[in-house]
Amino acid sequence: MEYVVKAGDTLARIAAAHGTTVQALLAANPFVTNQNLILVGWRLRIPTTAAPATAPPGPVVNYAQFVAQHGAPPPVPGSPEAMRKAAEEAAKRKKQSEQWLLLGGGLLLLLALVLPSR
Repeated sequence: MEYVVKAGDTLARIAAAHGTTVQALLAANPFVTNQNLILVGWRLRIPTTAAPATAPPGPVVNYAQFVAQHGAPPPVPGSPEAMRKAAEEAAKRKKQSEQWLLLGGGLLLLLALVLPSR
């Protein structure tokens, strides 16, 4: 079977539409040397048999889903935004631990005032 590449096509979409894999398409079309670069008008041979495609492990969340769920794009690791967010979270945890220490110290003071000394 043969398929003519159209605008917007990717090897992954073509493979999925024909029940095959990108690797099988590459093997059947050795002139495709970069799986991320296919040109409109190329005639690709679609293999008739291929190993079943396997799903990646765990949930897959794409960029648009992440933005929809979190209201902002994911921070780039090591970026100023990611560093700021990590510092804010660390400061929040520190403040919470200090509040517990203050509460504990206050309880000890209260006990010292209430209990009679010997």
